[in-house]
Amino acid sequence: MTPVIRLCTRCGRPHDYETDRSSLCQSCRMADAENAAISGKQSEHNRVDETEHASILQTRFGLALKLAALLACFGLLAWNIVEFRSTLKPGRPLRWGSYNTDRETEKCVTNLWKALSAFQQGDRAVYVCPATGAPYQLINTAEGPVLECPNPHKHKLRRLRAGGKLVMPQAAK
Repeated sequence: MTPVIRLCTRCGRPHDYETDRSSLCQSCRMADAENAAISGKQSEHNRVDETEHASILQTRFGLALKLAALLACFGLLAWNIVEFRSTLKPGRPLRWGSYNTDRETEKCVTNLWKALSAFQQGDRAVYVCPATGAPYQLINTAEGPVLECPNPHKHKLRRLRAGGKLVMPQAAK
């Protein structure tokens, strides 16, 4: 097989195309590589300065962005801690009816819960209304025994009772 000889497109010298597979001879390719290396070093040197300058800008911007994100996280954390603490406070005891009541009524509803639970378990302890100190009244109805506050008007209610078919205390205005 005979080698394919081509002429260099730059200098016109013949070169072996089978070995090189290029349109330039080896001398011209080496000259191009040297020129590229020299010009590449200069541009690389210039690029380092530009890169350092760009990285300083990115670092300052990145730092400001990170600081803003950190402050936002701390703000959300503080807000969530306040919300979480409010959920830890004891809420109002469950009941049917009005929740627009004072502290004494809340204590009375809590006592009704305790008295009803104790009565259902067979405990016959006497529970009293915290506003008046009077014992709760036990009324036997067709639905079952009902515990009732003796003075609901002191709580600004028409009726405050628990038991019977009522699952929880009822506060009626």
